[in-house]
Amino acid sequence: MNENILSGILIFGAIQAIFFAFLFLTKKNKEIPDKIIVYWLFVLTINIISIAFSKAVNNNYLKVLQISFTLLHGPFLYLYTRKLTIEKTKYNNTDYLHFFPFVFIVLLSLVIASFSLDTKILIKLIAIAGIMSGLTYCVLVFINLIEHKKRIKDKFSFSETINLQWLFRLTVGLFIIWIGGSISGILLRFFNFNIPILWMFTVIPVFIFYIGFYGIKQNIIYSSNIIHIVKQENVLTKANRQNSDRYKKSGLQKQSMKLINERLLNVMQTEQLFLNSTLSLLELSEHLKIPSHHITQTLNEYTNQSFYDFVNLYRVEEFKKKVFAPENSSFSLLGIAFDCGFNSKSSFNRIFKKYTNQAPSEYKNTFRQKF
Repeated sequence: MNENILSGILIFGAIQAIFFAFLFLTKKNKEIPDKIIVYWLFVLTINIISIAFSKAVNNNYLKVLQISFTLLHGPFLYLYTRKLTIEKTKYNNTDYLHFFPFVFIVLLSLVIASFSLDTKILIKLIAIAGIMSGLTYCVLVFINLIEHKKRIKDKFSFSETINLQWLFRLTVGLFIIWIGGSISGILLRFFNFNIPILWMFTVIPVFIFYIGFYGIKQNIIYSSNIIHIVKQENVLTKANRQNSDRYKKSGLQKQSMKLINERLLNVMQTEQLFLNSTLSLLELSEHLKIPSHHITQTLNEYTNQSFYDFVNLYRVEEFKKKVFAPENSSFSLLGIAFDCGFNSKSSFNRIFKKYTNQAPSEYKNTFRQKF
């Protein structure tokens, strides 16, 4: 690849990183995940500059610094995912341990530089460590995202904007890049076959744009519910708190679950809370003054449903009623679906087909033919 083209790509990537970092800094109500992306974008900027300088100056110590940055991208991706998918987003002391390998390598390189020692072996070791780190953190992120998708079904009645599908795709892309680096290293080490890796630098602007664009759009999943948690704890009496602790250990009795289920059915039928497209477990918990984990246990064990399925089944049944109502004849199927609490076409079609084995339009046509 032409050096001028490569330099242009790197400069463009650095400008992008600074631009998106500025956007995040000006974002209102920034949470910890937003700040992590800002730090990551600044690190990417420094990383890009180090790549450009190491190419221009051809200094081994700059190469050590450049390669050392590969030890940071995995931890940043993991911590961002972790803080985005858990309810308590405060920093822990253990979070900083993820950056220890990078700090250690930088200090080690300074020692080597001070004694004018050869850096070739160190560069190879860091390259291997960077690849292993990247692959390991990608696997950890995959596990975290899979668990997150399971968790949100017990906490939310919707999945759009919180299923983090974009983050899954980003991790797949990074995983492929790390695998490509691994294969390149193996071919060079054992078969003396050199694959140019400069092509990897061409994806830097795409990678930065993807992080910046989707990261700035991503809503913090649990921050809006922290207030609900506090309120919920405040409304519980001391006796209820004692019962809550006891139930956590022994589980709800069948009779208790039956009573909770009756209240759930009653509030859904009389107040139609399912019409709220962003209804969450904590909102329902606060409304009924029932601990959220009691509702979850009742739905899971007594009715064999998740909160997500419980609410969306009501939305499906409501759609069945409204789709044939004369006053809705001029509305589209999607318009009626939105009126029933769904908030996207894809989720409506997917959920409706899950419960009826038919697409919405197919259901409407089939029903008309019968009558």
